[in-house]
Amino acid sequence: MILHVEAQRKLVREQLKAAGIPADAVEADLLLAGVLGISRGEVQMRSLLGREMTEREAIDVAAASTRRARREPLQHVLGAAPFLDMELAVGPGVFVPRPETESLVTSALELIKDRAPRGELAGVDVGSGSGAVALGVARGNGRIRMTAIEASSAAWPWLRANVETYGDGTVATFFGEASRAFSGIAAESLDLVISNPPYVPAENRPESREVWRHDPAEALYSGADGLDFIRELAIWSSASLRPGGVLIIEHEDTQGAEIRQIFTAAGFTEAATAEDLTGRDRITSAVLPASGRGGDGQPTIMEQRMGQIYATTDSLDLLAAVRAARTAIASGEVIVMPTDTVYGIAADAFSATAVQRLLDAKGRTRATPPPVLVANHETLDALAENVHPLARELFQRFAPGPLTVILQARGSLQWDLGETNGTVALRIPDSRLARELLKETGPLAVSSANKHGQPAATTAEEALEALGEVVGVFLDGGPAGGEPSTIVDATPLTRGEPARIVRQGALSRDLIEEVLGDKLAAFEAPEPGPEAASAVEADSAGTDSVETGSVETDSVEADSVEAELSVEAEASIETGAGTASTATDTAPDTEPEADGGTSPAKPSSLTERES
Repeated sequence: MILHVEAQRKLVREQLKAAGIPADAVEADLLLAGVLGISRGEVQMRSLLGREMTEREAIDVAAASTRRARREPLQHVLGAAPFLDMELAVGPGVFVPRPETESLVTSALELIKDRAPRGELAGVDVGSGSGAVALGVARGNGRIRMTAIEASSAAWPWLRANVETYGDGTVATFFGEASRAFSGIAAESLDLVISNPPYVPAENRPESREVWRHDPAEALYSGADGLDFIRELAIWSSASLRPGGVLIIEHEDTQGAEIRQIFTAAGFTEAATAEDLTGRDRITSAVLPASGRGGDGQPTIMEQRMGQIYATTDSLDLLAAVRAARTAIASGEVIVMPTDTVYGIAADAFSATAVQRLLDAKGRTRATPPPVLVANHETLDALAENVHPLARELFQRFAPGPLTVILQARGSLQWDLGETNGTVALRIPDSRLARELLKETGPLAVSSANKHGQPAATTAEEALEALGEVVGVFLDGGPAGGEPSTIVDATPLTRGEPARIVRQGALSRDLIEEVLGDKLAAFEAPEPGPEAASAVEADSAGTDSVETGSVETDSVEADSVEAELSVEAEASIETGAGTASTATDTAPDTEPEADGGTSPAKPSSLTERES
């Protein structure tokens, strides 16, 4: 059978037209070109000259045409999307870069071209997807080093493939939520934050079937008005950009005015909206001034939040409260939250700066490091190693609940909680509010919300009075109070020695002994050694106390906060070709696992690492 290119071209065109694809002629040529591995012009030439194709080629063309007729994106069918001077690998699970986004890149390049004329620049592309924007900026300005941030495990392989092909050592990749990435970026260390973020209102469905059926939802939708992520991005950026640094994003053509207001409220000036290649207002940029305030001199969003109490009485209040707390944690700040015992002051456990702020707020030293709050048993192996089976049984029996267990910290964790001597105190407490928050933030270092030597707060108002000058976000969950957790030092178990009750709390000795049996030290419970003593803070209402001899002293819970930890691909930094760096500080790092879990480990900087 003779198979002419022109005949196949006509069949494909008719199939696409019947499927309602407007540019059927153009796409038919592109499909043939992609399958045959030639240019569109070569397809046209072969058609005019009456050239033939093989049966195998005809079968492949028919298969590709059928996929496209089912409204699978043309770029997915071809496996590539043209963007600037690149042919980017794309497929299911990754947002397809559009030609209009090229205007975002060219606008950013224009805005940064005169910055630090003799120095190196640092930038991040938030929600990088295929890497189109990060690569376009890096290839367009030889002095900038970009980090592409992406949280989707489906998009991640496409990003890495494109960075390997086109990165040329100028683009690093960061696997994890944007909030986690920004929590590890040093203040005033970036020159550019650029993003094509999710901006579609939750109730709006894009007209294009290819978009709403095949582009990932997390790349499209962002709250009731489509601006939730952009609000957070503005706050993160204001803390990370240097004076004169640029924030620039793509958005819907009706959102420019609102986004300019968001940028101004976050402390930016020179907010302006520009047109894309189609002549629509879809690109808004702003500059961070040296003063950190907007052009009208009004307080920024972060300044407005200082000392603010957020109610959590209904679902809408809870959403706003969790969002404010999450943003503060991502910015390296401390927050106050209610727990199943007292109110606690919390910080990102993987940010040394944030943990130090917590200690400073309380008037504590590094000799009394805070415990780390987690929410599920699987996380034990992510944060601790050599966990004895009896320690696991304690958690299985009493967690979530008033139990804190001191374990050996995993050696690969690059965190700094204070003078822990290689141990970590972990707790899985019980509070719906903190559970919702920790799904977003990951592990938190937590201590009671009071100055050292003062009574612990049992209401948000008491916490505000004690810590209002140094804490911006207070979550109000109503009155809190209860017995402190029982603290068990399980590290001796790995040495064949009995575990010890460091502090008697809500769980009685008899209950602990039901699990540990003769592996629990005698009732006199000697003072903990330096490892246990430095692993947990026993903070009280004016008294620091642990169980001594047979006398159980009272202490207010130091490590009381609930958590249901969702350790989602927190951060895995991968490299492109060559070596690159960014002007950033500590950042989270995890390796995604097959079951969706992670094994956290923290590199010393948000830069590249060989996987």
